[in-house]
Amino acid sequence: MPNWDDWHRVEFFRVLRGRRLLWYTQRINDHGFYLWRRRNHDPVAEYTKAVADEWFEREGRPAGERWAIRVSRLDDGQSATPLCEIEITTCGDGRPATRLVRCLRMSRSSR
Repeated sequence: MPNWDDWHRVEFFRVLRGRRLLWYTQRINDHGFYLWRRRNHDPVAEYTKAVADEWFEREGRPAGERWAIRVSRLDDGQSATPLCEIEITTCGDGRPATRLVRCLRMSRSSR
């Protein structure tokens, strides 16, 4: 029987004075990191930001905080393959949860 799971680890690092502090980690079973892939477009950074926006909206973080969000694909043995890492700044109440600062690292996903 095929395994249709797409487990990923999403790590949220708070960036304070140039240091990264692991703040929160979640495991999600989500294929969204691979949807809408085309020859010259890999949506993993955009989808990572969407996942981050959802978490920051729930958490209600204040404006101006710097964060790094790293996504890794988990295989059946739970070893992690890095897919993307983005850096964002929170925007605060009444605005989108985050503003993408830059994509720090991206590797081609195995899908």
